[in-house]
Amino acid sequence: IQVYDFDRDAGHDLIGSIVGLTLRDVMLGPFRFGLINPKKKGRVGYSSSGAFVINNITELNVVPPPPTLSVAYKLKCAGAKLDKKDALSKTDAFFQVLAQPLGSNQLITLYRSEVIKNSQNPEFQEFVLPTAPIGGMDRPFVIRMFDWDKDGRHDLVGESQTTLRDFLLGPFSYPLLNPSKKGNANYDSSGGFCVTGPVSS
Repeated sequence: IQVYDFDRDAGHDLIGSIVGLTLRDVMLGPFRFGLINPKKKGRVGYSSSGAFVINNITELNVVPPPPTLSVAYKLKCAGAKLDKKDALSKTDAFFQVLAQPLGSNQLITLYRSEVIKNSQNPEFQEFVLPTAPIGGMDRPFVIRMFDWDKDGRHDLVGESQTTLRDFLLGPFSYPLLNPSKKGNANYDSSGGFCVTGPVSS
């Protein structure tokens, strides 16, 4: 179990985690488990970063059915704190959703958004994402955010990989990572791709 401090730009900060927790531990009844942050572990005076509390345990006699996959989903998305690609202006943002269909050896574009001019925090129109080309609940697909240029050489802001199962969990911010910046000191992300509203089928 990991507990985070949520950031809209998807630079979610780890508060702490519980390592080695088992179902047997949980079933022993209500309890407080210490959250340990690996970066702070071993420091003088550090014991934990708080507690993860299980207050109540309820037995279920019926196994909840697995989530079903609809033909398509309507999504409302946004960008948050996108990196500037041009020194003298803000980002002219648009994004693409790409997936590799079963039996194919390359990514295809499933959706391309409109361009939102001059904004580091663009709010995009709702769009419909078909599920058949993705190929399943846990098959990864890619989101790429770009800075539009009139010469057609659009600059990659960053990209994120996720699954339909993750999307169906509800509103969240996914980090946009730029391959050219990975490994740089203090680099977390180039902004966030946000699912801002409930996902509807």
